[in-house]
Amino acid sequence: MIIRMKYDITKEDYEKIVNYFESQNFEIKDISGETFKVIGIVGDTSKLDVEDIKGMKGIDEVTRIQSPYKKASKIFHPEPTIIDVGGVKIGGGSFVVMAGPCSLRGCT
Repeated sequence: MIIRMKYDITKEDYEKIVNYFESQNFEIKDISGETFKVIGIVGDTSKLDVEDIKGMKGIDEVTRIQSPYKKASKIFHPEPTIIDVGGVKIGGGSFVVMAGPCSLRGCT
């Protein structure tokens, strides 16, 4: 779920909203920019009523996301995942060719 805050939201109202969702055991991802305040709510939001959330002070818009891979989404995780395996970087634009043992000639 994506929640866009009103432009003039106070720090106190923003913190109340974040604390509310954290108290409901949701993971909060702040994806705000310089000119807008947006949070992502990660978890099973199916039981949340969008109209109730819109009624909270400081909230401008609420959008449900039906993506099955929210935690892997670039919206919530904009930096590329890079894994270091023995000094070899995998991911982040690096190109690596891997093969299993049965990819080699002579494997039975």
